[in-house]
Amino acid sequence: MKTSGMIQLRWFNQNLGFTDRQLRTVIGTLMITIPMFTVPETLGLWSVLILAAIPVLTTAIIGWDPLYAVLDKTTYVAHEEEIHQRHWSYANIGIIDRGLRFGVGFILLYALLTMSEMTSAMVITFIAIPSIVSAITAWDPIYALFGINSFGSRHDVEAAEPEANDKTLAACYEFPQPQANYKGFPELHKA
Repeated sequence: MKTSGMIQLRWFNQNLGFTDRQLRTVIGTLMITIPMFTVPETLGLWSVLILAAIPVLTTAIIGWDPLYAVLDKTTYVAHEEEIHQRHWSYANIGIIDRGLRFGVGFILLYALLTMSEMTSAMVITFIAIPSIVSAITAWDPIYALFGINSFGSRHDVEAAEPEANDKTLAACYEFPQPQANYKGFPELHKA
């Protein structure tokens, strides 16, 4: 017999593993992009596919699926997922990358205001809005999917994650180590 504590754990813990989240991200993205670029102007029933992509992408981003919780299923394995999961919860865009995203996003929005063709406007909207949102949040789901970031230094990370402590920074980001000024092996030069 399950206690309420066990049921509560099942409902509030992550239940999607990294690979499961990656697959959902790719499938959800395809569910949106294929109808948008291959279907004529009226979407009709294709819009149902686009709407169905919303829960697929949402579960991929948050790492929790209510259907898995009901079925008491999980693909999440804590010791294998630690490194992968950090990419979904910490900033991954550096200062220069954020500036470029703001610039590109606002230039595209300006171009959008001058367009009259619907297809081009949709394409520009799908590029401009995520660029600006990712610049504001300092987080990119594509970077998270592949486990990369665009930080150039520790200062970049501290600017994006001001509340992060040293332990978090050390656990979540790899910084280049300063090279020691080393002049060789002095014991080899003794003759």
